[in-house]
Amino acid sequence: MPVTDVRDAQRAPLLINALVYWVRCFVKMTMKVRHANEGNHIMPKLIVLFFGAESPAVTLAEAAAEGARGVRFTEVDLRSGGAHQASTERRYKRLESPAQIRDFDGVILACPAAGDIPAELDVLLDEWERSPMGALSNTVFGITGGENTGLAGRVTRLGGILVGEPPGAADPEVRALRLGARTATVVGWVRHALSHEHAHHDHPASHEPRHEQT
Repeated sequence: MPVTDVRDAQRAPLLINALVYWVRCFVKMTMKVRHANEGNHIMPKLIVLFFGAESPAVTLAEAAAEGARGVRFTEVDLRSGGAHQASTERRYKRLESPAQIRDFDGVILACPAAGDIPAELDVLLDEWERSPMGALSNTVFGITGGENTGLAGRVTRLGGILVGEPPGAADPEVRALRLGARTATVVGWVRHALSHEHAHHDHPASHEPRHEQT
């Protein structure tokens, strides 16, 4: 056999191994990009609920929803938390059930600034407090209006993440607008962090011990 043929025969396994190595690297990189793109296409969902038959609560809710919609990739739903709605031009759908908020990553509550917690919101809070342990631990909450109520304390007991209003604005609608944007931003952060956590659990790093050759 000629010397060139011998050398070619010796190189063939090396070339095959190199080809297999690069194919594996390409497949791994493709899977990583695909997984990242799938995570990016899952839009964070936020719901704004208003309570009370007073139009100021609806106005605050609409402002908060507008602020939340200004944050990219955020899906925003605006609904009435109770049967009674203010006499405004637009009618909104009602929250179907207390358990429906588990479909959302964030919840903004809008209610009258003065007085006690609205009765319908009080009932919902009671239902949410009876949720299974940890069911709302990753839910982001925001409150607009209701400054003179014990609403913040009730929401804190749900175990979620409570976002405060950004300071520096006296106008309630401006505060609601900024709160909506801030809450949506935090929702995006939490959703992004959870997606990485789930990816880590789905593809755990190998911790098998390495055996050194002696």
